[in-house]
Amino acid sequence: MHQPDSIVEILHQRSLCSPNECAYTFLSGEPLEETAITYKDLDLKARSVAVHLQAIAQKGDRVLLLENSGLAFLSAFFGCLYAGLIAVPGYPPRRGRSVPALEGMATDAGATAAFVKSEVIKDADVYLRHYPKLCSLQMVDIDSISLKLADEWVLPKFDSGVPAYLQYTSGSTSQPKGVIVNHDNLLCNLHHFKVAHNFTPESVMVSWLPPYHDMGLVLGLLQAVYTGFHCVFMAPATFAQKPIRWLQAISDYKGTHSAAPNFAYDLCANSITEENSKGLDLKNWMATVNGAEPVRAVTIDRFTQAFERFGFRRQTLCPCYGLAEATLMVTFVSPAADAVNCWLDTKALAVNRIKETTPDDPCGRVFVGCGRPPQDTSVVVVNPQSFAICPDDEIGEIWVRGATVAAGYWHKASETEITFGGCLVDTEEGNWLRTGDLGFLRWGELFLVGRLKEMIIIRGQNHYPQDIELTVQGSHCALQADGVAAFSVEIEGEERLTVVQEVKRTALRNISPEEICECVQGAIHREHGIFLHQLCLVKPTTVSKTSSGKIMRGVMRQRFMDNDFASVFSWGKKSSSQRPSAPADNGSSTIRLKGITPALSIKETYEALQNIVCEVAMEALELDDTHRINPERSLIEAGLDSVAAVAMTEKLGGRVKCSLPPTLLFEHSTIKELTNYIACQTSVPGEKAYQG
Repeated sequence: MHQPDSIVEILHQRSLCSPNECAYTFLSGEPLEETAITYKDLDLKARSVAVHLQAIAQKGDRVLLLENSGLAFLSAFFGCLYAGLIAVPGYPPRRGRSVPALEGMATDAGATAAFVKSEVIKDADVYLRHYPKLCSLQMVDIDSISLKLADEWVLPKFDSGVPAYLQYTSGSTSQPKGVIVNHDNLLCNLHHFKVAHNFTPESVMVSWLPPYHDMGLVLGLLQAVYTGFHCVFMAPATFAQKPIRWLQAISDYKGTHSAAPNFAYDLCANSITEENSKGLDLKNWMATVNGAEPVRAVTIDRFTQAFERFGFRRQTLCPCYGLAEATLMVTFVSPAADAVNCWLDTKALAVNRIKETTPDDPCGRVFVGCGRPPQDTSVVVVNPQSFAICPDDEIGEIWVRGATVAAGYWHKASETEITFGGCLVDTEEGNWLRTGDLGFLRWGELFLVGRLKEMIIIRGQNHYPQDIELTVQGSHCALQADGVAAFSVEIEGEERLTVVQEVKRTALRNISPEEICECVQGAIHREHGIFLHQLCLVKPTTVSKTSSGKIMRGVMRQRFMDNDFASVFSWGKKSSSQRPSAPADNGSSTIRLKGITPALSIKETYEALQNIVCEVAMEALELDDTHRINPERSLIEAGLDSVAAVAMTEKLGGRVKCSLPPTLLFEHSTIKELTNYIACQTSVPGEKAYQG
């Protein structure tokens, strides 16, 4: 029997054998509406896109995908592959979101074209004028491509080792790295998932994961074509607005499989109410991957307790371990088994030793097993200094070898050799992938402990601390260069960004801490798309360094936890346990936009609306009434991440009884702009009305 050599051949064959079967259903809008596409129509669109691309690019050229989540992204992705080009998944450029990372990706990949929406093409001078590489790309609007071109397409031959796409591993603007995922890497990983989670043509995938991340692309979308089942998906913003929508879609479409980072399961458990969970039926849910960030035992417990009354089974939640350099999956927990926990002594952990303890030990910490590798993949734990396999009681770096491991980094020979060329001194075996993650093996299971390279993972996204440090030290003239440490601290079950920054000696007497804090917050969000949780300004020479001048981030993290240095200024968001509980909303603070009290003047009505916007913003930023928000300061720069921004928009819409677009805060990011926008949408007199 002929074995397909690419995902292209598989999709094309499905369009011939099952042309009218629904391949994908995309959910969007309020209330959610579906847009579906069959195998026949997806193949037709991909073929027409391929012919168009072949007319403007050469075989092997790289094409940036700047489409939103949706059917257009799928058509663009498969169109690139159908044309023999290399896809580079990205995200749409927009205000409030970092464009330098896209410029770095486009430059590193040497992209020649980009798929974008027509409105982005029209506004390209606004979004991209400061980014020469992005401006030089041929902008392609997928909706403008004629389907008549499809008849000219010829199925290309994909030899072993031909790149399918470049998966960029982080938002780093200084050193972007594109993982070269070949067609054979992709097919191998898709096969592993099919076997691991018992995928069949009757399976139904429900996903909200971003398609430019490895888990969202490979498992969330491409697995459907590989196995031949129906995939229902929505944009990440749709999930962030109302996390329960994900579970409602699983219920409505009888979803059997899904995947998400750990934080998403917490969000769902926190957002469930009697009202939004009515009729929820999760008994068809067979397996859902928990990956992309550390898996927490308490999250598995909370999610199970919240949803088992709706038919959810604990075994359905399957921890996995993977990374883009291995296409995606490395180890997995079968849905037929429960996740395995291992309690370790924290004092032993501090010296990279494994000493098992019991759940009731106050010095113990629980780790969740991430399963076993498939048969043709090898996983070992290695001493990162000696390159020898670690004994059973020692923590080491996780190394991986197998057909699913990617070819390396695009045009980065030295980095490829370091990361993909690990050699064991025990056996002299080479070509091991050095993951940079620390862990150990127990009972045949892989357990993750930390990160060798101090990677910061916030809500499933990787961030290099040195990039964040560079951003911080350049954000204000009073900050000392090379005197900053960025690291993550676990707070309430999530990794939160913490920065310790030295102040120049000449600036100590006249610093404005609040001004510096605002500059640091804004710079981090603009450049990296995440928000700062804690900032400590310290005197010169406080930050620990090696004899060669390298920042000792692990030492600084421990010193921070031990309160082992004096701060010139310290700022941090309060935890939920420290914040006063919000008063019940009895509707008294909600503006009745269609029946405003006649006694209120125009100015009073506008100010009442602005107060509501401010209240909702304070809640979203997790601030108490001791803080004040400048109505003309960007809430994004104040520390509102994308998930919180979408959730705030949803809550604000409920308070003012108005449907608001999920991307509102990326276009109108200040209290003042939001108030004026809502006033315009709801016929409330705006600011100018009472100013004369």
